[in-house]
Amino acid sequence: MDLRKYITVSRKGPVLHVNEDLCLYDLKHLLFLVLDGMGGSGIGDIAVEKTAMSIKDHYLKFSKDPEATMPFYFNNLYNLELNSLINCLHFSHKDLFKENLSKDNFARAAVTGQFASQAGSKLNIVSVGSGFTYLIRNNVIHSVYKNDLCLNSIRQDDQMSYIPMSPVGMNFDLLYFVKEFEIHKGDRFIMGTDGAFSHLSDSEILNWLSKKELTQEHLEEVLDLNNTKGNQDNQSVIILEY
Repeated sequence: MDLRKYITVSRKGPVLHVNEDLCLYDLKHLLFLVLDGMGGSGIGDIAVEKTAMSIKDHYLKFSKDPEATMPFYFNNLYNLELNSLINCLHFSHKDLFKENLSKDNFARAAVTGQFASQAGSKLNIVSVGSGFTYLIRNNVIHSVYKNDLCLNSIRQDDQMSYIPMSPVGMNFDLLYFVKEFEIHKGDRFIMGTDGAFSHLSDSEILNWLSKKELTQEHLEEVLDLNNTKGNQDNQSVIILEY
């Protein structure tokens, strides 16, 4: 199944001075990453860049060599691309976790994100920590992943704050959610960081992102709408349309 269109936006949002988010895509190898850094200016943003390049570099090595050994994980029910993607995440997690051990707590970084790779007619999606992935199919929106499966929530001043408990680099074990889709013509996969649609309902997202000819301007308008409703975080989204 051919990718018909992709749309990507990454911006710092209405309040923060630094964008700790990052979108990376490799159209030749059909690899797509939406990452959200944790740690603050000069920490989270640097960790995001390192993690993105580490995953891309390792993925290219694995995808070029079907006989390559998968050192961390292998499932014979998964395709090569999905096994490669999971191993790339483990590599990046190991490196960042080791780096964090040598630093004071306030200087440590972590990364959450949505990671996708296409293998023929299948799209592999691996989710770590906070963020979301939606699928719009036949004008119906499906929530593939939303926030952390090990979410810890703290209520302060009648507002809910979310702390992802299993990002890349934070804990000894890396926890992740895996989903493999058979791609249908007309599918739209929407992957993003938690600041993108944090104050919008599924029906609002569907109303904006199910337009027949979706453009980057439409996506920017959705992000602006979310900001008017109170978002203060960075915002990054990749949309894949088939």
